[in-house]
Amino acid sequence: LGIDFGTSTCVMSVARKGTVEVVLNEQSSRITPSCISYASNQRIFGDDALAIQIRNNRSTVDQMKRFLGRKWADPEFQNELKSSIPHYLFEVGSTESGDVSISVPYNDETLVMSPDQVVGALFGRLKTIAEKFLDGQRVSDCVISVPSFWCETQRHALLSAANIAGFNVLRLMNETTAVALNYGLLRPLPKENPINVVFFDMGHSTTNVGVASFLEGKTSVLGTACNPNLGGRDFTNVLMQLLNTDIQKRYRLSPLENRKATLKLRRACEKVKKVLSANSETTYSIECLMEDTDVTGHVTREQF
Repeated sequence: LGIDFGTSTCVMSVARKGTVEVVLNEQSSRITPSCISYASNQRIFGDDALAIQIRNNRSTVDQMKRFLGRKWADPEFQNELKSSIPHYLFEVGSTESGDVSISVPYNDETLVMSPDQVVGALFGRLKTIAEKFLDGQRVSDCVISVPSFWCETQRHALLSAANIAGFNVLRLMNETTAVALNYGLLRPLPKENPINVVFFDMGHSTTNVGVASFLEGKTSVLGTACNPNLGGRDFTNVLMQLLNTDIQKRYRLSPLENRKATLKLRRACEKVKKVLSANSETTYSIECLMEDTDVTGHVTREQF
C-alpha cells in the first residue's frame, strides 16, 4: 500500500494487475480527510468527522501531521499557537517530557493523547478502507511519503504511528522523490544529455520545491527547498481576515472570537478562494454565522 499522508487529506494506492489503482473510501472518493472526531462513545473518521466538526469542534482533531515529533517549546510551533487566526480549535498541551499532547472531551472525561496515537488511529482506519477495497485481502506492508525537511524525530514518530495501526513500513519516501519517480517511471527519457525538471508542490501548510535530473534508467534528485509554514491555509487566512473585517463593519459581529463561527468562516473562505482561482469576483453567504445572523458579501480577485 502506498500512502500519501497529508496535513488535510490522505490518498492511498495499490499496485496490482500491472497498474496502480487509487483506493476508494466508503464515499467512493479518492481523498480521505485527515480528521478524527471523538463523539458518542465512538471515533468518527474522514468526511463523517468533518460533517460534525462545527458542532463537535472541541473533540475533533485535524492537521495532526503538524504535531508529529514536535516539542512544545519549538518556536515555530509556538508561533502557530499565537496566530491571530486560530489554526487548531481543540486543546493542545505539553507533556512532562516537553512533547506536544492533544486533549479532547470524550465519554465525560478528558482524553489526553500523543500525536503518534492520534495518527495511529487514522492509519488504522486507512488500513480498514484499503482492505475493504481489496475485497478483504490483508494489508500490512506499506510505503509512506514524508516531507523532505522532516527530521529523524518526526520520521520515528510517524513509524511509531504506523506500528500502532499494524503497518510494516517498507520505506519512508521523500515527497519530492515520489513525485519525480511518478514523472519519470513510464516516460520516454533521453539516453544522453539529461533533462532537469522542477517540481513545485504547495500543500495545506507547507511548500516543497525539488529539482530532478532524468536519464533513461536513472533519476537523481539534485536538490530540494521548502517552507514548512507556508501553504494553502495561509491564503485562506488572508481571506478570513478580509471577511472578518467586512462582517465587523456591516454586521457588528466578530466571528474569529467564536469557535463555531471561525469554522464556518474558514469553510466559506476556502470556497471563495477556489472560485476566485477561475473567476474575477464572487459572493459569499454564511447561514447563521453567529447570534442567529446570516451574512453575505462580495469579494473580488483584486481584493484577494
